[in-house]
Amino acid sequence: VTYLRQYRTLHGVTGTLGTDEDRNFLRENFFVEAQDVPRCRPQLFRELTPWWCEDEEQHKNKITELLDALAAKTPRQPVLIVCSDGISLVNQVASYVRAVKEAREKSKTGIPLRLTVLRDQDCLLGDAAKYKTDFEKTDLTAAQYVVVATNIAGRGTDFKLPKKDSMGLYVILASFPE
Repeated sequence: VTYLRQYRTLHGVTGTLGTDEDRNFLRENFFVEAQDVPRCRPQLFRELTPWWCEDEEQHKNKITELLDALAAKTPRQPVLIVCSDGISLVNQVASYVRAVKEAREKSKTGIPLRLTVLRDQDCLLGDAAKYKTDFEKTDLTAAQYVVVATNIAGRGTDFKLPKKDSMGLYVILASFPE
């Protein structure tokens, strides 16, 4: 805050300033007023009704059902599963997705599934750059592409989505942070 006070005027644009608390902080400390700028394109984000699972088996079944339903409805739509509870949940959810992948391969039915797992340590060890490079080279329309990641590991990853008839990236929050 002290650093910014040394300037007489500040100008800027942000897409993340939205809560009343944030705006009040800026107003009180910097005498800044916020303006809402309308979107140039319609928002494609849709939040669906959340579902709650009582146990691990129910969690596994729900994610499996969801992946199969997505494959039937929008077969080439990439999926990002974000796990905020750390590496143990990432490994658990990745095992669910591997089971779906193996079942499809064994039965030779349904769309192929490609799985990538991004963990915090991948980012810390520099392996995230490898995954990000793989995303840029990957044809996300060739299979149902599923990425399971911690909320930190997925930050800053640019998914190159197919432009033609793209449904966008389907995001599943496997857990909510406390």
